[in-house]
Amino acid sequence: MILFDAMLTQAKGSEVEGCISKMEGELLSYIDCSNGHRKEIMERYLQLGLDLMGNQAGTVQSLHEAIMLTKCVDNLNGDNKFYCQSCGMKVDSKKGMGYKSFPPILTFVIKRTAFDFTTYKRLKKTDKVSFPAVIDMNKYLDSYNWQIGEKYINDFNFFDQEKKNNFIQNALSNGPYVYELYSIIVHDGGIEEGSYFSYIKDPKDNEWNKFFDTNVSHISESLIKESFGKEIEGVDNGIGTTAIMLFYKRYDPEYTYTEPIIPI
Repeated sequence: MILFDAMLTQAKGSEVEGCISKMEGELLSYIDCSNGHRKEIMERYLQLGLDLMGNQAGTVQSLHEAIMLTKCVDNLNGDNKFYCQSCGMKVDSKKGMGYKSFPPILTFVIKRTAFDFTTYKRLKKTDKVSFPAVIDMNKYLDSYNWQIGEKYINDFNFFDQEKKNNFIQNALSNGPYVYELYSIIVHDGGIEEGSYFSYIKDPKDNEWNKFFDTNVSHISESLIKESFGKEIEGVDNGIGTTAIMLFYKRYDPEYTYTEPIIPI
């Protein structure tokens, strides 16, 4: 968080003061020892990193599954026992984290690259990982209890504003953390070469556009879904069109679009 604090310090008194805080959320890291003691650390974050490389192909197939993976509990035992100050010795423990709050602008980084220490080569993972047009993040708070058999289903058309609005209104009954996707950063190519571009939703007419260098063009839903990745059969060749960053904006019932003021 050194960089984060430096950015906040530099932003004070400037035109961008307050912008960084709109991307700041809080999470709680904890270690529970087997004797009932807990160590907690509250942390701030600007983005949520979703690691795909440490899992077998096909294990994570959606944004929902990737988020749930970050909440998995690790067992600390054997040589990895945790030294509990209250117990005065190393004991079996459980380590995990929970989300306490989400910012107005929620950013996900899909970690698709890593270094393979067996081949000494960098790799890109192109497995299909779907993401929704809107998401109810209230369900990922540390305080939310998933019901038995409850599933996260949100697979409607990215351009179906009516269904998205209905989903949003229902999700607001769980709390304020309801988000709509508005931007995607995409990488097209392999680990050694490729290009970056972005898909951005126009708040004026809710249409999606592709920004590639100086070119701007309207896009269809099929192109957005292409950035999910691809179904892998056999060995992943590491080449494909994949989303690497997702930007969601928290729903604001009082929001109205205003034309931006462009300085001359």
